[in-house]
Amino acid sequence: MISTLRLEPRIRKGELLAEGAFKTQRTFLDFIISGRSLLDAVADCEAVKPGVLDRMSVLATDSVFITSSREAVLRLLLQAPGDFPNNRRALFICPECGDLGCGAISAVIEKVDATFVWREFGYENNWEDGVQRDEYNALGPFVFSCEAYENALREAHGRLP
Repeated sequence: MISTLRLEPRIRKGELLAEGAFKTQRTFLDFIISGRSLLDAVADCEAVKPGVLDRMSVLATDSVFITSSREAVLRLLLQAPGDFPNNRRALFICPECGDLGCGAISAVIEKVDATFVWREFGYENNWEDGVQRDEYNALGPFVFSCEAYENALREAHGRLP
């Protein structure tokens, strides 16, 4: 079954925390697959209450992340190497710093005939071996037509400042 992909703006709200610490507000493009937020689907897999999952997509629209967001589009289009070994690509990252060392939700993305396939979702970072996939077995695989997938990501690239 072919899935659809849209990218919609989403905000990670900032807030003042105890003892003067804070969470920075971040804006990003969320992956909407066949009408459902992938971030919300990840939260369901992790049994996190709605609105509590503290990640943002690799397509951040804040100016501090623009270079990495543009590079992420190329990785999602398979025009640049993956973020992790085994050619895995990050989809959701730390909203404070964007560092893969803080952990990321990643997937294998491959081009198969006239489609792009997202499969084998998992959690990983860049300092430990392995991928934690058990919690994410309910995600995917998602199959997108090449043309629609490429158009959605080119449009996203155009929406980055």
